[in-house]
Amino acid sequence: MQPKDEVNVRQGIGSLEVGLTVLELISEHDAPVSLTKLSELAHMSPSRLYKYLVSLTKMGYVSQLENAHR
Repeated sequence: MQPKDEVNVRQGIGSLEVGLTVLELISEHDAPVSLTKLSELAHMSPSRLYKYLVSLTKMGYVSQLENAHR
């Protein structure tokens, strides 16, 4: 395995890193978190975040509450 400093310099898949960051942010909350709050935590627009959430939902990693506002 390579040293951590060397791995950080290598280019990865940015969208994967963003998606995993979104999952980490969600997992840090014991209760549901709103799109607005999550977008603030992720430092991205709600519209961009929504696209990640759609993909994560399609893959079964997250779900939207039945009574959540759209």
